[in-house]
Amino acid sequence: MKYIFRHRKYVLIGWGIVLMLIGYGFLFYRDSLVSEFTGFFLLYPIIGYTLYFLIVSLRGLTFIPLTTILLIAIPFTNHVVLLILTLVGTLITSYIIYRFSEALDIDDYFEKKHPRAINTLRKRFEKYEFPIIF
Repeated sequence: MKYIFRHRKYVLIGWGIVLMLIGYGFLFYRDSLVSEFTGFFLLYPIIGYTLYFLIVSLRGLTFIPLTTILLIAIPFTNHVVLLILTLVGTLITSYIIYRFSEALDIDDYFEKKHPRAINTLRKRFEKYEFPIIF
């Protein structure tokens, strides 16, 4: 997987452009985006659920909170289907973020930049592993 991200700078620039386009759409076309989103659920439930699943699966890369997307979708969907799609989408976005950070060598960057803080965090994670995970 690391060979894909040899040019880390270009990947980060590409993601920056994608984030700016999403932000632009959200800031200037919010009302029309929300009405289209709700229209999908009312007229075409399969397309609406697919769109919801894609947004939930990729939202972690754009730092959009899940609560916002969930509150938009709750009134128009079946709650059991929404729960399943949300859980699977959250697992997918977590996996994507984990793999991207691994491919971009973010761990090496922080270990070189802040070695003392990383060692302190590791010791605390080892000592208080269960409460942190819980």
